Amino acid sequence: MTRFIPNALTTLRFVLIPVLLWTLVRCDRAADAGLLVDRTRLVSLLVLVGIGLSDVLDGNLARRWNLVSRTGALMDAIADKSAQFSALLYFTVFAGAAFTSFPSWLLLAVVLRDIVLGSGLLMLERVEADPPVEHDVHGKLATVLIFVLIAWTIAGFDPRGVLIGSVTVVAVVTYSTSLYVRAGWRSYRALGSS
Repeated sequence: MTRFIPNALTTLRFVLIPVLLWTLVRCDRAADAGLLVDRTRLVSLLVLVGIGLSDVLDGNLARRWNLVSRTGALMDAIADKSAQFSALLYFTVFAGAAFTSFPSWLLLAVVLRDIVLGSGLLMLERVEADPPVEHDVHGKLATVLIFVLIAWTIAGFDPRGVLIGSVTVVAVVTYSTSLYVRAGWRSYRALGSS
C-alpha cells in the first residue's frame, strides 16, 4: 500500500494546479468587483502550501521507503515544472486587480532554464542511456525562492517585494543553470570519451 503514496502525492499536485488557478481567478474577479479578497487569498495560499507539501513529501517518502524510480522522478519533475510555469504564467500574463504582476523577464528566465536543462539532459542521454540526474542545493534554492515569491504575491504583501524577489530569482536561476550546464558538459565529455 505504501508504495503508491509517493505517486499519489505527485498526482495530487497535478490536481491542485487547476484548483490554484481557479482560486486565483476568483480572487481577481472579486477584487475587480470591489469585494474583499482576504478569504479567497487564504484559500489560494492553502492550495499553494498543499502543492509545496506534496512536493516535499513524495520525494522524501520515495527515498525513505526505497521506492525511487525513473518514472516517478520524471513525473515529479513534470509536476514541479507544471506548477511553477502555471503560477508564473498567471502572474505574468493574466493577473488582475488582486495581485501584483510579475515582470515578463522572470518567466522568460525560468522557461529558458528549463529549455537549456532539458536539452542538456537529452544530450547526455545520447551518450548514456540513464544519465545521473542530481538536484543540487542551488537548484532547490531556486525552486524555494519561486515558491516564496508566488506565496508573497498571493498574500498581497508589499508590491515592491515582487520586483526584489523577481531579481533574486533570476539571479539564482541564472547562477544555478550555469552550474548545471558546466557539470553536464563535463559529464558529456567524460561519457563521450569513454
